[in-house]
Amino acid sequence: MEMQSSVWEFYESVGDIDTRRNMHGLLSRQTEELGFEQYAFFSFQPGNRPELICSEGLPLGPYLTERAFTVDPILHRAEENVTPISWNTSRWDQPLRQQEHAVLSQLRDLAIECGVSVPVHGPGLAFSVLCLSTRERLRPNMRINGEFEAALLLLGAYITSINRERTQLAEPPSLTLRQIECLSWTAQGKTAWEIGRILSISERTVRFHLGNAMTALDVISKHQAVLKAIALGLLRY
Repeated sequence: MEMQSSVWEFYESVGDIDTRRNMHGLLSRQTEELGFEQYAFFSFQPGNRPELICSEGLPLGPYLTERAFTVDPILHRAEENVTPISWNTSRWDQPLRQQEHAVLSQLRDLAIECGVSVPVHGPGLAFSVLCLSTRERLRPNMRINGEFEAALLLLGAYITSINRERTQLAEPPSLTLRQIECLSWTAQGKTAWEIGRILSISERTVRFHLGNAMTALDVISKHQAVLKAIALGLLRY
């Protein structure tokens, strides 16, 4: 592979990305051009569940359902860096906890042996990471330096930018009147029991509506749901 021509072709192709399908197509091509076999692109937003934007060649269902990303040493190292990192799931250069060892073992079972991760830090604590992996050892031309690093940084930054624009243009979720009422009283410091008394419904029903609102807003607590609903203009407070 001639890295210079690959980077140049990437520059020429990025202007065509405006949908997730196009994003997937570009990542598939560039993953192969850069010498890798699989990729995964994650987005982490404060207060939200991590989102797997797109991937190829990786059966990540168990990894996501078991929340392995919370103890994944690869993601943690990527988050601590601003430039691409290389890694090997069979060899780690720092002591690991038992849970972290288990995650690397799980990745090896998925045929993820070596790879590079490209961190992209956004506003506040927003963080995205593009992971390219292979079933074999990294070849000499896949070492992170020179044009290879430039290609990785460009790819990670552009994919993150496109995903951010896509997210901002997306329609905000819709909430029912009862969900908005429960969030509004939650914002005023009322407990589920107190909200139930105010609305003449059971505490269990209040929790049901709050849970559905959290799901619709893709957050993990009722207080995060309040903040996101306010930010989206769904709730006045």
